[in-house]
Amino acid sequence: MPGSICWPLRVQRYVVFGLRPVCPLGSIDFQSPYACGQAHSLLEAVRRAAETMAPQAWLQRMAPVEERLLNTWLPQFSEAVRNAAEKLSLPALPVPE
Repeated sequence: MPGSICWPLRVQRYVVFGLRPVCPLGSIDFQSPYACGQAHSLLEAVRRAAETMAPQAWLQRMAPVEERLLNTWLPQFSEAVRNAAEKLSLPALPVPE
């Protein structure tokens, strides 16, 4: 996910971008409106994945990502960063597999 860092998985960006929030080495720039916007885009993509993945697969792979985004990453952005992120026009992220 742009705006985040996960050093050992850097080469396999598409394959693992959706799992970055649950990677113990992953991080995100909480001062960046772009990173905030991308985190929200990832949350939307994770939720869209529920429409195409088998329920058990989504629960196993994507539910932890959704939980980490909602309860750990997104609340750490300041209101000013969130407001700036809302003004950005970012393309939708692909659905994680």
